[in-house]
Amino acid sequence: MTDAIQQLQLLHQDLSSSTDERLSLLAAQSPLPPLTLRCANNCAYRFSYDGKQLAIASVAANDGILIDPEDWLGLTQDMEAVPPLVYGNRLQCAAGELNKLLAWEPALRAIYRAIPVYDPNAPDLKDDTGTALDPTATYTLKDSPEAMRRVLNTLGYLVVHDVFAGDELQRFRSYAQQLKASARENDKQSWWGKNRKGESVLCRTLNGGEIDELAGLYDDPRIRQLAALMPAELKGANPREQDGVTVIFKNPDMSEGLSDLPWHRDCGMGGHAVMCPTVIISIYLYDATEEAGALRFLPASHKASFGFLDAGDSKAPRGVRADARAGSVTLHYGDVMHAAPEPTGLCEHYRQSILLTYQPAYQHHRGDRHYNDILFNEREDGQVPNMKSLVDGDD
Repeated sequence: MTDAIQQLQLLHQDLSSSTDERLSLLAAQSPLPPLTLRCANNCAYRFSYDGKQLAIASVAANDGILIDPEDWLGLTQDMEAVPPLVYGNRLQCAAGELNKLLAWEPALRAIYRAIPVYDPNAPDLKDDTGTALDPTATYTLKDSPEAMRRVLNTLGYLVVHDVFAGDELQRFRSYAQQLKASARENDKQSWWGKNRKGESVLCRTLNGGEIDELAGLYDDPRIRQLAALMPAELKGANPREQDGVTVIFKNPDMSEGLSDLPWHRDCGMGGHAVMCPTVIISIYLYDATEEAGALRFLPASHKASFGFLDAGDSKAPRGVRADARAGSVTLHYGDVMHAAPEPTGLCEHYRQSILLTYQPAYQHHRGDRHYNDILFNEREDGQVPNMKSLVDGDD
């Protein structure tokens, strides 16, 4: 018997006898279909939750989802997550079972890590002084740093207007087009998707630090002023390395790929336990309107867990739109839930933004370069399949 299986068995024996302690963490969780996880070495557990009672039982099973014990242990430690296991083809199961596991992920985090399930109808918007914050409020660099810090820490995001303008902003736009023109589908430095015409379109580039002025943004005094709002242990990424400076290109009429992003957290590809807290700074090159495909946030969701759900799903929460304009900057914690819904109208310019990343020093627990690299593993053309296509068997 492997050490990982022994750890899993001891953990689940304890969980099976103390489920009442976790019910309060599941208060916002709707009923779930029964889920069975199993290893090849006769280690299997069945999870059930009817909206009132939680049960975890050891079972003898030949069905359910077959998972490597190390991967399962990774889930219990918040090192692994469901999406990378799906993208990496590291799970075996019958049709429909992966949808069950995705639905269970917030509840499993509550069971394993004591992270409550997020309630979009009753988020906790009170800061550390007991003041309820307005989740739609915006700020400028002239506002109180302490007030902005409380907003970032409480809501998980912050919108700051009038940071960049004029010729500087025009240069940023020119650099974005330069990066777009040089990107290729198989360069492993860009994400691609397809629109409804079947055309390949660029969704993001990962090599913006090749341009000196973009690489220098980490040392810009305005960016430094905003970075000072973050936890002190966070450091800016190396801008010359891949993912150090990223440029996002929102596209209309998408049918495949990761342009219209579902509700997700940036640590959703694994590594939450080592890479969080992470903060992303986004510099907006054009107005982020509903028509242009604005980013949306679930306020205070970085304190809880919320599952995969398409932003356009009728069951999905709307969240709060990041009311950013050209030259605005947003900061958000990587584990706050956010989505990039489909643009609602025709625009001359859809949302474009430059992203800078701030993280603690950490190492990938599997020894890989970056958690998001799993998105490239099965594709040589730069096309990144969306999660729904994978779990539904469409890709």
